[in-house]
Amino acid sequence: MSELRKARRVRAYLGAKAIFNRHASIMDCLVRDLTEEGARLNFAGSVFLPDEIDLEIVNHGAARAATIVWRNETQAGIKFHAP
Repeated sequence: MSELRKARRVRAYLGAKAIFNRHASIMDCLVRDLTEEGARLNFAGSVFLPDEIDLEIVNHGAARAATIVWRNETQAGIKFHAP
């Protein structure tokens, strides 16, 4: 299987929040893989996410805008918008 990522993936276990609906909705999640370009998010159960979210890694403070590029019942892959 060939690697499609342009940036090196780093395994992670970081608490985070997916923020959407004009910051009216927040879902806790874990960042499991992280690159400069995006991340893989794990959720505790089934979730519905819109196509655009802000991701805030809890201990890092600032949120980054992102687009959902793939999803399944409990996970989502995101691509960060340019800073």
